[in-house]
Amino acid sequence: MKNMKRFFCLLTLALLSFALLAGCGSAGDDYPDDYPVTGDDWRTIGIIRDSGIVTRSGEDTRVLVCVHKADAAFYYDSEDQALFGFVEYPITFGVNVWDLFKGIDFADLNGDSDSDVTMKFDDDGSEIVMVWYWNTESEEFVYQPERSSAGDRKTTDEIYHELLERFYVLVSDPDSNMDTTEDGEFGVLESARGMGKDAVDGMGYLIEDLSGDGVPELAVGSLREYGGEVYALYTLVDNEPELVFEGWYRNSYTYVDVCVGDSSSFYNLGSSSAVESCQGVFTLARNGRELDWKRFYFTYAENGDLDNVSVYANTTGSWKPEESELADMTLEEYYERLSLPVAESMTEFWGLSCTESGLDLIPFSDYTASADQLTTGTERDDGNAVPILMGGALPFTNMEPLQSENHEDGTYYYADITEDGMLRVVNTVMPTNFVYNDRTLEDYLTACAMDLAEPGVGYLLAVEQNDMYSENMSYPVYVVTYTAGENEDTRVWTVFAMDTERYTYLYGFDAMADAAEDMKSIYQDIFAGLYLSDGE
Repeated sequence: MKNMKRFFCLLTLALLSFALLAGCGSAGDDYPDDYPVTGDDWRTIGIIRDSGIVTRSGEDTRVLVCVHKADAAFYYDSEDQALFGFVEYPITFGVNVWDLFKGIDFADLNGDSDSDVTMKFDDDGSEIVMVWYWNTESEEFVYQPERSSAGDRKTTDEIYHELLERFYVLVSDPDSNMDTTEDGEFGVLESARGMGKDAVDGMGYLIEDLSGDGVPELAVGSLREYGGEVYALYTLVDNEPELVFEGWYRNSYTYVDVCVGDSSSFYNLGSSSAVESCQGVFTLARNGRELDWKRFYFTYAENGDLDNVSVYANTTGSWKPEESELADMTLEEYYERLSLPVAESMTEFWGLSCTESGLDLIPFSDYTASADQLTTGTERDDGNAVPILMGGALPFTNMEPLQSENHEDGTYYYADITEDGMLRVVNTVMPTNFVYNDRTLEDYLTACAMDLAEPGVGYLLAVEQNDMYSENMSYPVYVVTYTAGENEDTRVWTVFAMDTERYTYLYGFDAMADAAEDMKSIYQDIFAGLYLSDGE
């Protein structure tokens, strides 16, 4: 099945190359752009790099060689472009692969009388030699690493393995005291903390060519039964990984199996405030590095008026009204699109035939990490793990990590903030300091909640024990609301506060005063979904 899929991909690439050359005289990144198009014979369009004679079952066939970034294709020497065979490199090259190529040989290397393949490339003065043997049973050329030399270049698996080692740690132990959070890791950490002990089964990865250029991408995300979202997508540029996009709860990306060219399609859903959100569909560009938006919609509060929200559209992915046009849909129609599952929405509203969403990921529970990457979990000094307050799925986008601290005793402090600074979210746990004889639990949790704000002027607005939250958590939960700051700098804090007799948990929102009232229902929904991970 894999080889058949590969065959059709190469055939599609050949036809696309011919069409591009016929239309504009260039075949894209893999070929030089100064070759003229002459007549209808594909052999005249300038994409042939070499030729040779392949012997198979005693029969000689002349083939023409096309060299690509991740593979080489062999075509019959005929007017019609018909694929004879191909080899896949264990490494990838850049757009200069045409110039790096130094030669190909089809001599029989293992004495079975069938042609094998030897290819040579120059790599900054050193020689790369790659060898494939013909396998009569599978009818394909099989790479021979012991006969090959890739120079200083790492193989695709080796490059992505380094990333996967780190992702494995983040998924299996998201509070493992890793020194920094890198680009591409925020959504993975967010999801791993939310799933708790189920993360290694609910999250996974896939190495596959998703853009159709022959270069495999690395996707990390959640399995279909856990949402099917992609949290990080990488491609290879000059044999180095490059982050294409990063997703998280407030800015999600989901693979959809719609037919839009030969590249993979994705659905994007995000939000930047209570009334401003986006949804769009794009494919990966041919080079795997850019997003080719088919349609992008977003809502915008005109002049900051939350009662005057318009829907805009473009094909660039821009959130700027001046770079867009008013969409031909009402706000109700826009939100109706969000009410259906992704696959159903693709067909019902976008007019794209879609049978399923989400990639077929390999769960991290099936991944084997190196010995030096294995972790034992975030623990207290007495060896017992500290339960983590999780489940706060945030319906916001454009948020950035502000502070991330994991302490030796297993406690933590996490803070995120929107790009415009309008909203901050804090999730923290600390050893309890509550003593019954000194003050009431309500007074203690109120003081802890108000300590989240910077020192200065502050006024307590309300403290209420919430019965539903308390029942969910099996501990008394108070919601503390207060102001911090003065005049135009006034902000309103709303804090979920709980004490388990060993630890004090605080989950708080800090918003500008004029936006706090509109956020109440969102806070309530998030607080209702919080739970403690299994600390055993």
